[in-house]
This record gives sequence, C-alpha cells and structure tokens, in this order.
Amino acid sequence: MLPSRLCSLCRREGWIYDGYRCSECRDFKSHKECAESPPQIESPSHPQHTLKLILMSRDTDNKYCDCCGVELLSGVAYHCSVCDFWVDTSCVRLPPPHDMGLHKAHGHPLAYVKIREIGFTCDVCDQHSNGYHYECKECDCYFHMECADLSQELTHSSHPFHPLKLLTEDEMYDLPNSMCPLCQCELSNRSCFLCKFSICNECAKNPPPLSILSLTTHDHTLTLLPISISFTCNACGMDGYWSPYVCLQCYFVIHIQCVDLPRIININRHDHRISRRYCLEPENPDPMCGKCRRPIDRRYGAYSCSTCPQYAVHSGCATSEDVWDGKELYWKPEEVEDVEPFKMIAHNVIEHFSHKQHHLKLTEDGNGCETSIHCKACIRSVNSGPFYSCMQCDSFLHEKCANLPLKKRHMVFGQQLDLVANVGSDFYRKYCPLCCAFSDGFKYTSDWESFVDVQCIAICEPFEHECHSHPLYYNSSDRGNCVACGAKDRYAMRCVERGCEYSLGYALCFSCAGLPRRVEHEVDVHPLVLCYGENQETEKYWCDVCEKETDPSLWFYTCDDCGLTLHVGCVIGGDFAYLEPGSIVQHDGHRFEVVTNDGVNRPLCRTCRKLCIFSVILKTCDGTDGYVCSEECLSGIF
Repeated sequence: MLPSRLCSLCRREGWIYDGYRCSECRDFKSHKECAESPPQIESPSHPQHTLKLILMSRDTDNKYCDCCGVELLSGVAYHCSVCDFWVDTSCVRLPPPHDMGLHKAHGHPLAYVKIREIGFTCDVCDQHSNGYHYECKECDCYFHMECADLSQELTHSSHPFHPLKLLTEDEMYDLPNSMCPLCQCELSNRSCFLCKFSICNECAKNPPPLSILSLTTHDHTLTLLPISISFTCNACGMDGYWSPYVCLQCYFVIHIQCVDLPRIININRHDHRISRRYCLEPENPDPMCGKCRRPIDRRYGAYSCSTCPQYAVHSGCATSEDVWDGKELYWKPEEVEDVEPFKMIAHNVIEHFSHKQHHLKLTEDGNGCETSIHCKACIRSVNSGPFYSCMQCDSFLHEKCANLPLKKRHMVFGQQLDLVANVGSDFYRKYCPLCCAFSDGFKYTSDWESFVDVQCIAICEPFEHECHSHPLYYNSSDRGNCVACGAKDRYAMRCVERGCEYSLGYALCFSCAGLPRRVEHEVDVHPLVLCYGENQETEKYWCDVCEKETDPSLWFYTCDDCGLTLHVGCVIGGDFAYLEPGSIVQHDGHRFEVVTNDGVNRPLCRTCRKLCIFSVILKTCDGTDGYVCSEECLSGIF
C-alpha cells in the first residue's frame, strides 16, 4: 500500500509498507497485522487472562497502554475486564518490558521507567516524548522503548553487504546529504551509515520490504534497489535519485511513494473522473498539467480524463492533499448525481430548491428594475439580464444563480461542496474565506465548516480577465499579494505564463476578481467604471465617499464624465454590503439588524464614534438604537 506515517489503529508513527487504507477517505490507514487483529488473544504481556479487542470511543477516553504508556486515542486496543488492563495492538504480541542488563548499544544497564507524566528526549532519535521509557542512571540519558532495541551495529535488508553503524552527532556532519535514501525524510541526529550510505532511524527500525506484489501498480513482482541511482519514475514521470522499486522483466521503475497509487479518482480541478495511465494517448500530443501548468511527458504516468481527452494531471499533483479528496473510485460505478437545483413546472416557471413554497417565473430582461431589488443567491442588484421572480412574494434570483448546481467541486477545496440557501444568523457563518466578505446569499459548504460565496465559486480555471493579457490560475502553495487592492496572503489567481513580465508577481485575489466592471452609485448619476490602476506619482486622487486619498496604483472606480474617483470598498458599500437589509445577525450572543444607511442624517458608530458612511450598517436589537459601521467596529464592541 501507499506508505504512510501513522497507523489509525495502533497510533504508532512509522512507515506502513504493507497494510490497509480506506477507499472512502485518506484518513484511515493501518498495519496489516493491526487490521487483522483477532477479536480475542492470549498475550505474553498479560498471560493471566484472555484479552478482548475493544473499539476505542468516548467511553474509553484517557486510557493508556499498560506496556508502553502511549495514550489510546482512537482505533482499537486489547482489554482485560478482570484487571482493567489495556494494551495496544503493537505491544500485545510482546512480552512485558523490564529492566535491561548491560545494553549492547549503550554499554550500561537500563531501567524501565513506568511514568507517563515526565517528558524526555530520546538519546537515539533525539525526539521529545512522554510515556514509558528506559533510563540510564549512570549517564542520565533516556530511550524510547523501541529505540532501546537498536544496537550499535545492525544488518539491514536495504544494505545487506555491510553492517550499519549508529552515528554520533559529530559524525552526522560528514554525511553527503541530509535526506534518507529510502523514505526521503530528513535524517535524524542519530543515523546509520557505511560507505556514505545512511538511513533514518525510522527506516532502520521499519525497513521497506525487499519485494512487493501490487497488481494495482504492476503485473509482476517489484524488487527494491537500495542504492543511489538516477531514474525517472514510470508512475509519476518525476526524477528520482534513491532506492526505487524495479521490474527487470519490463524495465519498470517506480518511487517507493508511488507504489499503489489510486486508479480512478475525482479531483477539485475537474468535473469528471480521471484515471491513472502509464502513458498518455496520442490525441494529447503536448499535455499540460491541470494543476501546476507544467508540461507532462507522455511517456510516463499521469492521470487523464476519458471524457476530455486534452485534460491531464501529473500523478503527484493529482494525489496531493489539496486536490484529491482521498477516495478511490475504482470499485464504484460512475453514477450521475442529481445536481439540478429546480424542477420545471411550466414554460419559464420553476420550483427552486431554495423557495419550494412558491413558484418562480422567468423575466427575460431585467433592465429598468429598481436597484433595491436583489438576488437572493448573490445579494447583487437585479438590474440587467434575465431573472426569476416569485409569483406570490418578493423573492428574486438571477437566471445564472438559479442554475447553480447543488454539488460542485472547486480548485481551493479538496472535498465536494454542497449548495445551501440559508446558513442561519451566526455572523461568521456568513463569512467567505476566499473573498473575505460577509454575505446573506447562498453558500457552498463541506460538512458545514467553510462557507463559500457563489460569486467565488464561479471563479474557475482558466480565469480570463481584461486586466491581464494571460489567463490566471490558482496555486495553493502561494496565495500572493493582490495587484488590485494590495492585500497580502490572500487566496489568489496567478499568471503562470513563461516570459510574462508580470508572471512572478501578478496575483489577483478572489474579492477583486469578482468586482463588476460597471456599477451605479448614489454619488453620481453616471455609471462608475472600474479603473485598473495608473502609473503616476504626481497627481493625487480623493475618494468622494470617505473623502480620503485614493492610491492611483491600485484599482478604483471612476466616472469618465465627472472625473470622480472612489475607493472600491466605498463603492461596494463596506463590510456589510452583501447582508440583506431587514435580516438579523448574531455575534457573541448579541443580535443586530441589518439596515440601510439612506437617511438624511448619518448615524454615529457606537465604537469608532464616527459617522457611518457606508450604505449598509448594523443596528443593535437591545433597544439602545446603537449603530455599527464595520466588522472591526463590531468586534471592538466586545
């Protein structure tokens, strides 16, 4: 199976080379012997009684293994109900620990310390831990129970010709590199070497098998080649330099980490399933990776879509945690999901999932609608284009918003997202992590954790915008600083075009990517046009809403007829612009009403003590008639 670092059953750290993983998620992985643990066992660690296998739950919280002292957080463990004796699936097969005589590696007797609360640093692997351990009274040094078994020299399956010596800390500086050739992890302060061959302590204790038969990977047995060698992995197409598995019969070479890659998966960058292939079809002569936008060598493995022959993704990119949801779909037939958000009742009449009590009728042209009429999904004005309106009440939906699918994948999230029409009154459930805005509109969510605006969901790759000559793409490893608003460390779309003069620094955050090109505002009778910044240093601009200076290098709105310039935030309407007037929000146990700020006299904000300048503000519901103008001021109340 794919190597992992933590067994879900025994909770032991270390590579799992032969075991089980869940086909539904990436969270569950276990050693083979742990997954196949019998329901009852006779154990040398507790010979008095038969032990019974117990599934850990809330009722078994704060239980510890009576052999090694490790907390039994989840998974399974063995229990004796007579003695209330607990032991994990690793220690159950071992005799009970006891004081050691003259230790073969350390040279002194070691005492078994059965105290969990004292932290210690292991003298072998240099890791700090809590739990039962061994202690040398003469040297005042400590050892993990598993590290105490490591001798000064050992014969290792990955280097059978010579014994490997346990290094001192000073000898570590003489190593040719700092990476373990087997697992590619960083070498610890105590490592083994001979002839410039060194491995980490994890691989010293738990070596990879010399041969593997994985029919999902290759038809023949794969053999470990534990030497430094330059190769290109047939599974992922990436270069490697250490210890591949090989099939000499087929000249097949693969990374240890690429053994047992999933065969059919869904990723958040594409709407269809993609399948693992060891070479791409000729119909795609120059494939580009759908995630990293780098070329894919057709001669080596990658994932591709059978529906879209031009779409392909590097194996490593497709199975990264921010792209793949961890589900293997090879055994599952492809089912067409019902993602339709409405039922057709009659011509141009629908029953939408968000408004089942009444029917909605389509209006072909929204021109001439009042600016106060807002779409329930995106909370933007219904002032142009086709829209649906309720035949019995004041409820409106843009046609494109009414067609939003009930389920959707998005490049930022690993899990599939579900469309919900109402997230309740909690203020921070209205927050979108992509655009950092608050909204009463429809949201896409996964397990009711993050709530994403429908405006942000509509931004997908490749993203075309007239502000830049090349398409923009999302890169999860680099959020970037937005060229439009100057915000730092935001989710952003980036230019990846080689040779583009802006490619290394051009990033556009989701908030600015969704800004309308033209808007109407009460400050001017003419439509305001979005300006993408100007390269000038002499002339100063001033915003006609807040009367503060406007940075001409950033985006702003302007009127070509009147010469007005306005901050983007002032035109949009502040932090509460996308909250629906009349609705109630709750924050820290207090209730606020969303109100429009369209009176003759501007109210005073109870926090900053300044006049509220934005078009939508909050009003307290405690009878004090206090007003709040921004999120910062709302947090400042408490």
